[in-house]
Amino acid sequence: MSNKIEKWLESTLNIISETSSLQSCKAVGIPFVEDRDIVISKEKNQFNFSFLSPLVEHQVINQARTSNLDQFNIITANKSYTIPKGSLITSYRDFFDEKQGFGCVISSQWLHTEGFNIRESYYFRYVVPIGEHTINFRDYALYTYDCYFKGRKGWYSDLIKIFLNEAEYHFWGFKEGNDSYLIVDSLVPCMLEAIDKIALSIFVSHGFLCSSIYLNEAYIIYSKETDFKSPEGVYYKALRDSIKGQYTIFTTNAYSVLVSIGKNKDSIHGESEAIKKIEEEEWVDKLKFLKEETFSKLVNIIHNNDSVLRAAMTIVEASKFAIDTQLAMYCVAFETLSKQIMKIHQIKPPSVIDRDIWKNQIRPLFLNTVENIKKDKQIELSEDQFVLLDKKINSFNNPTNKDTLKLPFEKLGYNLSEEELICIDYRNLSLHGTLPINKGEDEIDKLFYVNLMMHKLCSILILKLVEFEGYIINNVKLHEKNINRTIEEEGFLKI
Repeated sequence: MSNKIEKWLESTLNIISETSSLQSCKAVGIPFVEDRDIVISKEKNQFNFSFLSPLVEHQVINQARTSNLDQFNIITANKSYTIPKGSLITSYRDFFDEKQGFGCVISSQWLHTEGFNIRESYYFRYVVPIGEHTINFRDYALYTYDCYFKGRKGWYSDLIKIFLNEAEYHFWGFKEGNDSYLIVDSLVPCMLEAIDKIALSIFVSHGFLCSSIYLNEAYIIYSKETDFKSPEGVYYKALRDSIKGQYTIFTTNAYSVLVSIGKNKDSIHGESEAIKKIEEEEWVDKLKFLKEETFSKLVNIIHNNDSVLRAAMTIVEASKFAIDTQLAMYCVAFETLSKQIMKIHQIKPPSVIDRDIWKNQIRPLFLNTVENIKKDKQIELSEDQFVLLDKKINSFNNPTNKDTLKLPFEKLGYNLSEEELICIDYRNLSLHGTLPINKGEDEIDKLFYVNLMMHKLCSILILKLVEFEGYIINNVKLHEKNINRTIEEEGFLKI
């Protein structure tokens, strides 16, 4: 049996082209739309169905505007499609024709070939258009594949195999003209709900590493056969907006990082010195491709832990926001990841004092003191104040937040530096509205610095959770000129 990977793309591209360029139809299933001549247009990630409605139906349409419309079908020249329940009347009475009535527009972010069964399992091809963006798979262990489209055969080398819960999926990219696509193929049948979550986990895993999570819309091709030569149809759906972050965490391109650092130096020879450094220290050989099993572990962790998925998205998205908001988002992601890692590895933070000594010898002394206070008639405290005292006593032996947040790193085998420990303290202080600014420091520079450090720490937690070993981009060093600090570290950090 041949191990050659073949991808038949002709029918997939035809379906996408046909669906995205629908122009006119009739509708069945909603009385006030039936028998109307409907013009179809696609705007970003939604379909608009425009038609003229006579004045006699004004009241019916006006009432329908207040709620989601029921499912209905549209019939085009070639095919029938179903518009699932949830579409809305987004425009009414914007224009008027004396003979035919008011203009009306129904908008939907979902559309699928008639006959698709949401409860049935299919082989899915999850296609996300990414426009003219470059497909970035150069940092991964890849497979080659033969691709058949437009009556010809092409050879490509940008496919990643993923094993998720023991099932195999292919994550690959394709470019035709100015249009690029990221694609997830299921090699086992599954239901739509399952492939939605699988594809999201793969896109977020890829985006976490390269700082671009491509979403926006998906053409989900479904088939009874794994080769997709003759698919059954398409399920189109809008997704949340794509996310473009500022800080990439992983690359095998030494020049992109070290030359940038060289250019930032106050020296006309900075770039040439950086190139010499790359060659002499053999950085091209040091930076290894991301292993297939490592990426699969990343997808598995993100797929099976919603908290990690949300944290990964937050890490990428945070850099889009104002600098003070970034820190709050990184802090939330950091604490979320820490708690999830402690749960996965069943880590229990140690008490400040031995539990038995605290319970049997020290805590009773505090409780006796409170009882004596209650009996002292010269001390007047309310019931609420005594409740607060009890809570404070019970919290005396809890570990500090700093000590607790160190534990995931210790468990995952990463030794925190003194500066990283200080930044973990800053995390706690910043959540209470305080960030220490030392003499000579600029507040914005300090915020930028702490943001970069928290981005690094969050990223390390995820990468060490999936047993990554290798080099990551040291964004603190990369941006040292922007934060007005001299960072005595390399542009890449080994973890």
